Amino acid sequence: MADEPKKPRSLDDLKERLGKGTPRRPSRSPAFPVASPKGFGGVPPVVKAPFGAPAAGPETSGEDEVFGVADGGAQPVQEVRLTIDEADIARAHAGQKRWLRATLALLAVFVLGALMGGGFGSSLGDRKLFNLALDDALRIKSKVEEATPKVDAARKHVSDALTAASGSDAKPSLDTAALDALFALEQPFKAGEFSRRRYSALNPATVDALFQYYNALTLAWQDVARLKSIAMSPAARKVLEDAAKSAGAGAGAASACIPLGGKGPARCALAFISEEKSDLGSGTIAVSESAAGAVVNKEAYQSGDLESRHAIIVDMGRSRGVLGRQTSAFDEYRGRLESIARQLTLAETKGREVVGELVKVEQEIKPVFSF
Repeated sequence: MADEPKKPRSLDDLKERLGKGTPRRPSRSPAFPVASPKGFGGVPPVVKAPFGAPAAGPETSGEDEVFGVADGGAQPVQEVRLTIDEADIARAHAGQKRWLRATLALLAVFVLGALMGGGFGSSLGDRKLFNLALDDALRIKSKVEEATPKVDAARKHVSDALTAASGSDAKPSLDTAALDALFALEQPFKAGEFSRRRYSALNPATVDALFQYYNALTLAWQDVARLKSIAMSPAARKVLEDAAKSAGAGAGAASACIPLGGKGPARCALAFISEEKSDLGSGTIAVSESAAGAVVNKEAYQSGDLESRHAIIVDMGRSRGVLGRQTSAFDEYRGRLESIARQLTLAETKGREVVGELVKVEQEIKPVFSF
C-alpha cells in the first residue's frame, strides 16, 4: 500500500502535541446570571473579577503566543483566600463591651453627681435655716432673761399696794410709793422681741409657753394703764384715800345679813347698816329693814353658834354682781391690783418655763456646719 503523502501540520497542532497549548481559562460565573446576547456575534460580556482580582485582558490569538506566553504579559489567575480569626472577633466583642461599660459608668457618675449636688444643696439650705432658728431661740432667751428683773419688780410693787389696800388690820390705805414705782416701769418683752422669729429649734410646748408669757405681760400692763387713770393724779388719789378711810370705817359693808331662826339649813335676811349709829370698834351694828326703818342693834358675829342676835357684814365689793350695787372707787382700785397680780404671777411662771427650755437648747443643740 503506497504511503500516503504527509499533510503539513499547523503550529497549534504542534503545541497541542507538546502539551504547551494555550491554557483554557476557568469559567467564572458572574455575581448574577447574564444571558449571552445573541445576534451580536456570540461574544459574552466582560465580567469583573471578584475580590479585587485583575480583570482578564483581551484574548490573544495563537500567533501572538509563543509556547503559551502571551506577548502582552498577561498574569495568571490569582486565588484569593479569606482567613477568619476567632480570637480577633472575640477581642472586638470584648472591646465593644468595655466601651459600653465605660459609657454606662460615666453616665452613672454624671447622674449620681447631679443627685448628690442637689441633695448637698438642699442639705446646706436646711442647715442654714436650722442655724438661723437656733440663733433666734437664743435671742428670745436673752430677751426673756432681760425682762425677768422688771417682772419681779412689778410683782413686788403690786404686792405692797395690794397689802395696803386689803387692810389686814381693818385700816385699808393707799401705798403711793408702790404705785409710783409700778407706774414708772414700762412693759418688758413686747411683740417685737419674738415676732418673725424661727421656732424650728423649739418644741411646741415651749412656743406655747412663750406666747402665754407675752400675753400675760400684755394684760398686766393694760391693767396698769387703767390703774393710772384712777390712781395717778393728785385728785384721783384724794378720792381713793377718802374711799379707803370710809372702807375702814365700815362704809364698804353697807349691808348686813341677819340670821333667821327655824329648823333646817341656816338662812339670813339682808338689812341696811346705819353708819351713824354703828360702833364697829365695840362690835355693835345698827341695822334696819329699810333705809327709813327702825334701827335695831345687833352684835357683829365673830365665832361660835350663829343666833338671831348676830349680824354678818356683807362685803359689797365682792357682792356687787349679785346685789347690783355700784362699787366704790376703792373697790375698783383693789380689783385692778388683784388682776395685775394674777397676770404677773402667770408671766413669771411661763417665763421661767421658757428660759429653762431655752437653756437646754443652748446646751444640747450646737450649730451645724454650713458655708
